[in-house]
Amino acid sequence: DNSLDARAVAIQVIKELYVNKSAAGLVENHSESMVALIGLLTDPEQPDSVKVMAAAAISYVLSNTSVIPQEQDRVSEVIAAELDRPCTEVAYQLLLVDTLFTITRARKSVGAANTTVMGTFVKLLDERSRPLQVRCRAAYGIGQGAYDARIDFDPLAWKVANLALDASVFFNQAPGNPAWQQCGVDLFFAYRHADRNGLAKQPPMLPQGMMNRAATSVPVKDSGELVFKIAVPLIFNSGRIPQADQVELKAWIDANKALANKAWE
Repeated sequence: DNSLDARAVAIQVIKELYVNKSAAGLVENHSESMVALIGLLTDPEQPDSVKVMAAAAISYVLSNTSVIPQEQDRVSEVIAAELDRPCTEVAYQLLLVDTLFTITRARKSVGAANTTVMGTFVKLLDERSRPLQVRCRAAYGIGQGAYDARIDFDPLAWKVANLALDASVFFNQAPGNPAWQQCGVDLFFAYRHADRNGLAKQPPMLPQGMMNRAATSVPVKDSGELVFKIAVPLIFNSGRIPQADQVELKAWIDANKALANKAWE
């Protein structure tokens, strides 16, 4: 209810409220602080300017403190709901997606063992009315976000391949837009790791990129090689993507349509 400046200061203070270190050596956040930050995201009276600060604070807390599984579940649920709300600002949607990268729990800790963040990434990926930058960021999440061995990456690779084809069409219509570069990066790292830490096998680090998460998957390997032909030109953001590369990717998509109906979780 106070001024925007007052709320901004309060959010900065709340995110720094810690208690003792956990057994893992991480500082634990005060549970009341996360409740307050989540409350800002769920409050329909708060403007997006406040919600942006709240989402950034939640990401900070998740990255720097030990957050119990139930609170991580709640964060993933609230952000998924916020993304379902008509969000007009691409930057805000991207911030919400990025916040999901800080969730370390692959599945809910209470009730049905549904995925926490992967389901949101897949939903965003499938929404063709969603801005392309947001869909590509969700593809990055499929390769980099929380997951477990129960997830089948074959149908997810098919979905990312479809997105890459969409991206190639948009890019060829209007090359030069700076947004394409990040789209290319996100598509590339949906499949690959950024550094050697991305090959870690144990928590808190886990293999990054679908090619590492599903190392024996033929659909992942084959689609990845074709998607790279789209992603790299997007990153360099010059010229046009050769039609032959688009045709080759489209042929693979059509030949593997059975993956579209395959359960992934």
